[in-house]
Amino acid sequence: MPAEQWDCRALCTVDQETLLRDVQATRNCTLPGFDRRLWTGESCRGASWKVYQGGPRHGEPVEEGCPGGWYRTRFAQSFRRYRRREGIQNPKLLSTDVPDLILDALEYYEACEAEARNHYTRATLG
Repeated sequence: MPAEQWDCRALCTVDQETLLRDVQATRNCTLPGFDRRLWTGESCRGASWKVYQGGPRHGEPVEEGCPGGWYRTRFAQSFRRYRRREGIQNPKLLSTDVPDLILDALEYYEACEAEARNHYTRATLG
């Protein structure tokens, strides 16, 4: 897979550390804690994000904001620790105290991730 396309530090900082609120506003930042009332969308007017992360094949609608923030939410991070890699079962999933919501979210996440990986492979190999 290619390097992260929606890297907040690369797109919305000068020094790779401090996020620039005005740049975030022009990109419709979806990071947790960013006030969406500040969105201007100047960097994305008349376009859709050219990304496919298991969602619609035409790209993500800019009205929903920058895709980079969606997988950085506290909820998404909460179930990532349960991810399976290359078909290897994660021992944390064998515990009976993992909530069904987490298992369902993980299953959906992994399905989207697999579809995005397949899409990337088809696009690059033809």
